[in-house]
Amino acid sequence: MDTAPLQRLAELPPDVGARLAVVVAVEGSAYRGPGALRLWVPGEPPLGVVSGGCLEADLDARAVPAGRGTLVAYDLRGAADDLWGLAAGCNGRIELWLQDLPAGLPSAYRSAARWLAEGLPVSVTTLLQTGEQWAQAPGGRVSGSPRPPGTERSFVDARTPAPALLIYGRGPDAAPVVDLARRLGFRVRQAGRGDDVAGLCAQWPPEAAVVMSHHFPSDQEALRAVLGGAPRYVGVLGPRQRTLRLLPEPWPPALFAPVGLDLGADDPGEIALAILGQALAVLRGAPGGHLRDRAGPIHAGRGRP
Repeated sequence: MDTAPLQRLAELPPDVGARLAVVVAVEGSAYRGPGALRLWVPGEPPLGVVSGGCLEADLDARAVPAGRGTLVAYDLRGAADDLWGLAAGCNGRIELWLQDLPAGLPSAYRSAARWLAEGLPVSVTTLLQTGEQWAQAPGGRVSGSPRPPGTERSFVDARTPAPALLIYGRGPDAAPVVDLARRLGFRVRQAGRGDDVAGLCAQWPPEAAVVMSHHFPSDQEALRAVLGGAPRYVGVLGPRQRTLRLLPEPWPPALFAPVGLDLGADDPGEIALAILGQALAVLRGAPGGHLRDRAGPIHAGRGRP
């Protein structure tokens, strides 16, 4: 979801500058696809990866021309030991747009980051020859100066908000789920016994939810409230028989109980991984199986312009 760089950019005060790199095209095999981000904020470690480690050090050291961005290309399709001694082995060609986000000045990506944090879909268009750039979001929100498309090469970075995830439960086993979900980029809300879950779901409809309070009446009430909003994924902690008591069959296709992928998980951290792995697979329409069993490329459509 590449939300960590955008979340940091949304939080960044206007008087703090930054730099941003965006993958705009990939040919062949590469660790990341178009839209991958790396953000540099003075005094902070870089956020985001654009490769498996092949390119980051070189990007970190690059200067950006004042007043505009620049297109940077890396061709890793040759023999691995010929590529600057990196032994990268990525076998792809990667193009990135590298730009400054000066302090005190508005920018398309700063605006887009704020709008995404508000739950709005956004698009950022960059003209790769001139460096012109603008952002747009519903409700007439515009940053920059959009113009009709011409013949020049451009990159349109279209993004939807990160999935909204409701964690119902405040026990010690819920904390790793909340922590990992935030690190993965979900927009997370946590609720527990005594909270108005129906009201929360009405104001902030979650795309995914995990019910894990260990209190039967509370779990039952929360499950009914969550399912009323037609989410795409709902996981319920505990044995199947307990969930059958919470909600008799037939269950909606979005309900998974017991929750989680079959990883042999035991401690709370492993269980969090199993839960969120399953949630990601369902939200992205992936089977959640072994990649070695998949026929064809791992990332379909990654080379799109």
